[in-house]
Amino acid sequence: MKKLLLGFSLFLGLILTSFEVSSSKNTYYQYECLSVGIDTKIKIWSPKKGLKYKFQDALKDGVNLILKGGLVGGNCNKLSPLLSSTISIEKFSKIEGSFFKKGGDYLKYVNLITKENENKGVKLQNNIAVYVVSISLQELEKYLIQKEVLKPLNKGF
Repeated sequence: MKKLLLGFSLFLGLILTSFEVSSSKNTYYQYECLSVGIDTKIKIWSPKKGLKYKFQDALKDGVNLILKGGLVGGNCNKLSPLLSSTISIEKFSKIEGSFFKKGGDYLKYVNLITKENENKGVKLQNNIAVYVVSISLQELEKYLIQKEVLKPLNKGF
């Protein structure tokens, strides 16, 4: 019964998540997962902001996606968010402001690989900024354990 419920939950999550995500600033962005591993690579863009979508926003949105949204589709299987429990989300909310501030700790775990301008329509003004970012999952997870947001796996539940 638990497996059936878990399977249904995953299926429903895949349908609802798609490729569209809203960040904490209500900035609409889309992503495509390129690879999952020690360094997870995603392509991220904002159709709403177009060419005005800055690389700093892409870096923040990419880390936020790993923390709170997880990844689905593209060249990747489903990757659950690092902050998957209400307790970890509450703990992270206490450090989130300093973590994501200008020059904040989030920059230690994400790198810009490339920036491209892609045309998502017929007209020239439909060009949008598309970024490929790399996020260090292991190092980000270590940081969250150090800040006592997550429990280490070798410690009991």
